[in-house]
Amino acid sequence: MSVFSIPDIHGDVGRAVESLMLANITDANGAWIAPPGTTLVQTGDLFDRGDDTQAVFKLFAALERSAAAAGSRVLRLLGNHCVMNLVGDTRYVSRADTASFGGAAARARALAADGEIGAWLLGAKVCTVVDGTLFVHAGLHPKWARLGCDGINRRAAQELSRAVPRAGGEPQPAFAPMLSAADGPVWWRGLAEGDEAEACALLDESLSHIKAARMVVGHTIQERGRMRLRCGGRLVLSDVGMSRAYDGSFPFGVRDASRAAALQLGGPAGVRVLSAQRDEPRLGGPRWRGRRLVPGGGDNVEL
Repeated sequence: MSVFSIPDIHGDVGRAVESLMLANITDANGAWIAPPGTTLVQTGDLFDRGDDTQAVFKLFAALERSAAAAGSRVLRLLGNHCVMNLVGDTRYVSRADTASFGGAAARARALAADGEIGAWLLGAKVCTVVDGTLFVHAGLHPKWARLGCDGINRRAAQELSRAVPRAGGEPQPAFAPMLSAADGPVWWRGLAEGDEAEACALLDESLSHIKAARMVVGHTIQERGRMRLRCGGRLVLSDVGMSRAYDGSFPFGVRDASRAAALQLGGPAGVRVLSAQRDEPRLGGPRWRGRRLVPGGGDNVEL
């Protein structure tokens, strides 16, 4: 089984397709080309910041159908921005994105529980385990890991059923305590940013509860837009800030270069990054590269 993961997209359909092409999941038109038995996990935050909510939705909805027809699967996770959109928090929605729906009211209807995009988002999970790897958007604290992924996903579905309105209704975000908690699975940065020893101890406890060997998260943008490992390779920090909404203001020095990237798990490389970042300017345009991640927090090693 081939397992690939795509991190936070944030409303940039072009970078999403570029990332999928790096993994040979789709062609340039977004059509599924991966062989049977391929699993693609998208770790959340499809929307916000960028302008392409509708295009990103159509791309991934089509990928789910074509992957299933090809004997493969696409697994989607909820990120904090997915939840925010569902409960009416639109502070990160761009003006152009709102305009593409015909206004805020039309966008709200599309993201409602009975709207086309909202109903689809509600079908996503909060965590999933594939071939011994746990995928979750931000990080899984042991207090929630004790529930197991099935328990977490059930609780998330229950919370969202109370918090997300049908078209014309009022959101009730207070009814989603796990999904809004600072230490909840779509918000918590403790594993990504906390003290190494403390973070690794918490990671090991969570992995033990879930019975997984490794955790892959997005949510926390990595320095220079490159994925990295913590805790001897048991934690993969995969958010590269790929959306062009970050161009010109990227916090770690990689500005307008393409930050499209995909993660490949399994095989001889173990954990491999497929990256579209530019080389040094004197070397010219983008060059697609495969990198093997190595533990210890160092740079990726080019294959």
